[in-house]
Amino acid sequence: MHIFIFIFLSLINIPQPTEKIDNNKKVTDNTRGWFIQETGIGQAILDIFFIDSLNGWAVEKYGKIIHTSDGGYSWERQYCREQRRLYTIGFRNNSEGWAGGSKSEYGFDFYVLLLHTIDAGSTWIELKSNNPPLYNWIKDISIPNTTCGYYLQCFYYFCEVSSSIYNIVTGNCEISWWIPEAMCGEKIHFIDSLCGWYLSTAFRGDSQCYLFSTQTGPENLNLIDSFSISIKNIFFVDSLKGWIVGESGTILHTEDAGTTWVTQLSGINNTLNGIDFVDSLNGWIVGEGGVILRTRDGGEHWTTESSPVNSTLHQVCFTDTSHGWVAGSGGVVLCYSPHVGLQELLNNMILQIYPNPFNILTSIKYTLKKDSKVTLRIYNVLGQEIKVLLDTFKHSGFHQVVWDGRDDSDIAVPAGVYFLKFDTGEYTTTKKLLKVR
Repeated sequence: MHIFIFIFLSLINIPQPTEKIDNNKKVTDNTRGWFIQETGIGQAILDIFFIDSLNGWAVEKYGKIIHTSDGGYSWERQYCREQRRLYTIGFRNNSEGWAGGSKSEYGFDFYVLLLHTIDAGSTWIELKSNNPPLYNWIKDISIPNTTCGYYLQCFYYFCEVSSSIYNIVTGNCEISWWIPEAMCGEKIHFIDSLCGWYLSTAFRGDSQCYLFSTQTGPENLNLIDSFSISIKNIFFVDSLKGWIVGESGTILHTEDAGTTWVTQLSGINNTLNGIDFVDSLNGWIVGEGGVILRTRDGGEHWTTESSPVNSTLHQVCFTDTSHGWVAGSGGVVLCYSPHVGLQELLNNMILQIYPNPFNILTSIKYTLKKDSKVTLRIYNVLGQEIKVLLDTFKHSGFHQVVWDGRDDSDIAVPAGVYFLKFDTGEYTTTKKLLKVR
């Protein structure tokens, strides 16, 4: 069969999976930057967590957990339940982790959802909650080391809001606020069992954001500052140095645990959602419009990195300066690599197909580094063109098209082997598709 396919590929001049690069464009085998990884899901990925350069997990908003053990080159689905919402995930070692969100009915978050695994996610167990079943959800998880961790839970009951911080290891509630017209917790960040910060917004009334901190455990959180803009995230590298990010490209930095803040210039107006540092100098921020910012000097200078997408990015996670990932809308996971082989880049990153093999539908995702004329054509093993999926001009960035397994006459094609030819003028490749019954 393989010999048969090879002969027909040669006769009909469909290129086998290889690259064609413009000779006037210098391309080396030292390509570096951000590249799309295929996740197999299509909704927003709100949080991503890597314990090392190979093992990572991510949560999709509508109740899915995916896992990789090879740095993201392949992802597998570990958990998928209807009427679930997942917002956050964290692990304290290679085996034990938690994911948080809510169980929903009729589009509303009714029950708190806390998932726990002790086998790296092969099985996820729903932990029981003693809270009443009305508008109850987990917003954030912070696990600073292998011995401790906390999760932030919000509970709305008529006109009252409770924001509670629980010890994720013991299950004990460390602190809880019950105040009418109260503030609703958004984010927590702890660097050890005692030192941490808590970000909240006013549930009703003003539009302020409030920042609390503690040096002696969650039960002793104290208000230290408020902000008139929407703050989306916080990150501290030690007990003194930290950053907060938010709307209109806001980046604020402190070196006194949050008592005073100074503005760092982002150079953009996009809302910034996620932030991560691996040390006091090297950090990354992501946000709306596919924005990725990078600093190598603690934020004195932020530079915009080239992003393969223009959709909203929600969170970023780095294990060291060479290995990082970003989670975003549309099931997007981006991977940073300081050195990617050209063949690997072209064959694995520019064009991705999932699922393959497929039964009814398959999704074709591709990334353009610049505005290009793009054609996507389907051929059968006889070399006959059966479907033109795309033949138009496209702007740079991330794109997606779906093939429903039908030809240009809208007739379902039989199960078997097909070939997708992708051509931008400067780059051409062909990939095999397998339709199954």
